[in-house]
Amino acid sequence: MLDIRTVKIIGAPVLIFESAYSIEENHLSTPENEGYKRPDGRIVGGTEASIIDFPYQLSLRYYGVHSCGAALISLSWALSAAHCTVDRPPKSLSLQAGSENRLFGGQIRSVSQIIEHEDYHHLTASNDIAIIKSDSPFVLSLTVRPVSLPLPSDSWSYGTYFAVSGWGILHRDASNVPVRLRQTVVPIVDQETCNTAYRGRISQSMLCAGYWEGGRDACQMDSGGPLVAEGKLVGIVSWGNRCALPGFPGVYTRVAFYRTWIASATGL
Repeated sequence: MLDIRTVKIIGAPVLIFESAYSIEENHLSTPENEGYKRPDGRIVGGTEASIIDFPYQLSLRYYGVHSCGAALISLSWALSAAHCTVDRPPKSLSLQAGSENRLFGGQIRSVSQIIEHEDYHHLTASNDIAIIKSDSPFVLSLTVRPVSLPLPSDSWSYGTYFAVSGWGILHRDASNVPVRLRQTVVPIVDQETCNTAYRGRISQSMLCAGYWEGGRDACQMDSGGPLVAEGKLVGIVSWGNRCALPGFPGVYTRVAFYRTWIASATGL
């Protein structure tokens, strides 16, 4: 989950993303610089989960180490956030399915192809979606099963509750990443209200979910993971103002908005 900080520049409040592209001394950090940081995180305010209840949950691994979540949408295709894959070649990534333990078990596949949205922008987190293809299909089982995709016309009413899952940090300043999968349930937040909270940064390709009093949310290293309701992949963990802060719900990529794009790339 990308994190943003609120600062004042010449008296005006500006939202700045604290992500892989952190601004230090007026330049963008890169993998070669010590200041380089990838988005990473845990489910805040949740409980441990069984992979049987979340068989579509994937761990996206960077050189074998969990870095983001992803959702299985067919036995060969997955969805994640573009900020999880940008500047990372397919050979550096792999997918783990079928295990609530991110360290072992389940099925692991190398990544053969990454399709990031052509209009993804790291500073605004717009079009934060990526399609990932495994080098060979996963084997269907009780713990490995694709999640259904929504229709372009699908919408969810105010107050609908979603399940979000992942291996992200338990709070923004935590250093340890949980070994076992965690989950929590969050309600959808009115689009206009969320847009006001984030000072106009919420587009129609995004949706917000969480509690105004805070306490439950996705966090770093939950990025790219699934937000699910009624058996459909509604959202992808994208960004927010730190994690589980009062007045700032989590922001997710709205999957229905990209349904045609997904179909054109995968045939699904």
